[in-house]
Order: sequence, then structure tokens, then C-alpha cells
Amino acid sequence: MLSNSILETLLNQALALDSLAARESQHLIAKDLGIILEGVDIHWYLVAQPQSIQVLAQPPQSLQAELHALPFSLLRYLLSPPASPLSAFNIHLSGNHSVAMAWMDFLRSMEIDWEALFAQILGDVAGHGLNRWLTDLHAGHKQKHQEFEKNLVEFLQEERHLLPSKAEVDVFMNEVDSLRDDLERLEQRIDRAS
Repeated sequence: MLSNSILETLLNQALALDSLAARESQHLIAKDLGIILEGVDIHWYLVAQPQSIQVLAQPPQSLQAELHALPFSLLRYLLSPPASPLSAFNIHLSGNHSVAMAWMDFLRSMEIDWEALFAQILGDVAGHGLNRWLTDLHAGHKQKHQEFEKNLVEFLQEERHLLPSKAEVDVFMNEVDSLRDDLERLEQRIDRAS
């Protein structure tokens, strides 16, 4: 699995190549984050320095937040849209939420060459294969999620009649607007009659 020194080297190489990420890392100074990968007993404690990021094996005294996640849950979260909640990926947070989210936003914004990292650890063929598999898995998951969402809405609207269709909602909203306008006119008549 990814050791602390490899992760630290990777993050610092990415910082050296990405001036925007280097500037963003300045906002993380004194906002230390622990990432505990469950099931593999890996502990990363991320500490931003003025020109680099340290990855420690032991928690610093200034630790402000800690995430607990399975490795693929964390990877899926980092590849998901920015507004995704941690809980949707079974990631547990203790400590300062804004510190954890600042680090997650920072890690998402970095342009990391995952294939090169996997190749460094596993070799070229296995690294390329793993990267392709993860990319395909992410694309397939996204497509399956969209299909499931569409089918669920259709089932609840058409089969069970538990949700109104868009046309029914539009009719209802127009009727509410009409009723509100009628009430305003009635109020005005009552005020004039008084």
C-alpha cells in the first residue's frame, strides 16, 4: 500500500508542478488532517508547511480533524463531484469539519498522475491496468447510478403513483399561483370595502 514517504513525495512533486495547488496549500498551514485507512492499518497525518506537505506516521499535536475510511471509499470520494457528502462514501469524520473539507478540496484540485504512481508501486503493466480499471469502474458506477435514479423516479411516478410527474407539479404550482393571486385580489376588495 502507499507508504507515507511515497505519498509525501507524490504530493510535493505535484505541488512543484502545480502553482495553483502550491498557493492553495498555504491556506492549510496549521490545519493538520489525519487520514486513517481502515482494513490496511495505514495512518497518514497531513501537515502543510510553507513550501511542502509532510506526511507523518504519528499524529501531530496540532491535529484538528481525522477521517476514517476504507481505501477505495476515500478514492471514490476524491473522484466524486465536490458537493458529495462524506457520509455517502462511508467516511467518518472527527474534529473540525471545515479543516477536513479544505484538505479534501485541495486534494481533489491537485492534478495527480495516478497511473504513474500505480506504475511506480506495481510496475508499468499492472499500474496501467489498475488505472484503467479504476477509470472504467468510476465511469460505469456513474452511469449505473444515473440509470438507477431514472428508473426509480419512473417506477415511483408511473407504477406506484407515489410521486407526481413534472407536468402534474407544473399544473399544481400554476394553481397555487392562481389561488395566491385570487386571495390578494380578495384582500384588496375587503380593504376597500372597510
